[in-house]
Amino acid sequence: MVNGFFYLYRPCSIVPFHKLFSFEATVTETDLQYFNVGDPVKIELIYLEDGEYAMDGTVEKISHIGQTSGEESGEASFTVYIIPAETEKLLYGMTSLISRVQ
Repeated sequence: MVNGFFYLYRPCSIVPFHKLFSFEATVTETDLQYFNVGDPVKIELIYLEDGEYAMDGTVEKISHIGQTSGEESGEASFTVYIIPAETEKLLYGMTSLISRVQ
């Protein structure tokens, strides 16, 4: 934990969700314990021309259907949906990193 943030980074992308912007992050079943509906998260966007931009978000939903990647571990992954606090700098399909706030 650094400055109140638990740095468990997961890449995610922006998708439409209930007429809002939403982030989808794939989280392994081992790391799923760190995410709960309603949890605050930090979203970091990386722009080529602007550098990094961070915003707050909230875990809106966690999929109950896991998918296996076919790797040797056989560990399932679940989709975590995150609603950002602001949307003015977002475009559908952008990628970003999320981290859980403690």
